[in-house]
Amino acid sequence: MGSANGIRKELGSSSVIVTGGLIPGISTDTVTMLIAESADATHVINVSTPKGLYDEKGNFVEEMAMDKLIELAMKGDDRVARSSFIFDVIACKIAKRSKAELHFLDKSIEGIEKAIKREKHSGTVVR
Repeated sequence: MGSANGIRKELGSSSVIVTGGLIPGISTDTVTMLIAESADATHVINVSTPKGLYDEKGNFVEEMAMDKLIELAMKGDDRVARSSFIFDVIACKIAKRSKAELHFLDKSIEGIEKAIKREKHSGTVVR
């Protein structure tokens, strides 16, 4: 899968892609966003331990602007392996460039199914 056309060919008509880290030295967030952009994905679902995203004051937010996510990511992304941050800042910028909607939620199967369908769920949506 060396090119965007190669990725599209490999994906075929799949409507749901599940991925993680595929390229050593690049975060799973960035790898996922590169694949999503190559596949012309409309939305990306990030499943993690917290139920979604929180603002600087620790308040859960249901919706967030992409520029706000980039701002928060820049504050928390120290570029250190295995560190914990909101979402890789490079991945955020790819999401903005590709206009892919981001869904952050916990591992609830019901929530994941709703996010796949772009229905309201208990996590956070970033546009």
